[in-house]
Amino acid sequence: MRRSLFFFLVLFLAGLGLAQQVCRYCKGNVDLQPFTYRDGVYQVCSKCRSSLPNCSLCDHPSSRPAYRDGRFICPSCLKTGMFDKTRVATLATQVQSYMSSLLGAEAKTLPPIQLVDYDEMRTKFNESGRAVDVVAFYRPYNPEMVYLLTGETEVESGSHLAHELTHAWESRACIQQDRALTEGMACWVQYQYLMSGGHSSEAQRVTRHSDPDYGASLVYLLGRSRALGNGPFIQKVRKSRNLKDV
Repeated sequence: MRRSLFFFLVLFLAGLGLAQQVCRYCKGNVDLQPFTYRDGVYQVCSKCRSSLPNCSLCDHPSSRPAYRDGRFICPSCLKTGMFDKTRVATLATQVQSYMSSLLGAEAKTLPPIQLVDYDEMRTKFNESGRAVDVVAFYRPYNPEMVYLLTGETEVESGSHLAHELTHAWESRACIQQDRALTEGMACWVQYQYLMSGGHSSEAQRVTRHSDPDYGASLVYLLGRSRALGNGPFIQKVRKSRNLKDV
């Protein structure tokens, strides 16, 4: 009896392994290539690799049809991404709680978050006079709001919220500042938020941002906060107009 169960288990596991060695989309098994999606490794055959669009979020082969805003989003990103307003509201509460403990009372009254698809994000952002693709941005008036793009991971979304909500905090707590300081400080809070959650590799990526008002400014502010301590550092930022005044 035990021997029969053993062979049954071996056959079951072998069958499971064989079942996984097929294309994720067409179920064929010719010229397979593994791709590491958000929720695991999946095989995709050469035919699907050449004929299917790449996912707008992870850049791996995706299925059709397009998502409602025109993006192609693979099943893994649809499964794991932030598409639910309730889930985003819970995350926003967590981010804001962290920020109020770090920055003080002004961070307790921050603007609402609106989760939007790609087409609406472009419309909202273009209304502000800018024409580049973004995953989140802070609008200071009419109405004051933080817009967040659907589909990002929870870690990415939390990181973006920490950055954009810092701009809202700056509008309440700081004097008029140059771009290097406002963006550098938003990256500083973003970095601290990521580190607080154990996401050190994501935090380090923020320090390597190609725009010096983001990456280089963050590196400078990290040095200043280590030298001064977080409390005195934040008070210094509140009263400074330029990055080098901190």
